[in-house]
Amino acid sequence: MLNTTGSYIWQGLQRGESISSIAGSLALTTGESSLAVMRDVEDFVDELKHRGLISE
Repeated sequence: MLNTTGSYIWQGLQRGESISSIAGSLALTTGESSLAVMRDVEDFVDELKHRGLISE
C-alpha cells in the first residue's frame, strides 16, 4: 500500500511525467528542499524498479 507521497509519484509516472518534474512539483507542494525531494523520489523509483513494478 502506498502513502500519499508514493501515490503522487506513482500517478505522475503513469502520466508520463519525468522524475525531475514530479520532484519539482512535490517540493513546491510540500515546501521541502528540492534536493532532498529529488533524492527521495529517485530512491522510491529505484525501489519500484527493483520490485519489478516499473521498467526503465
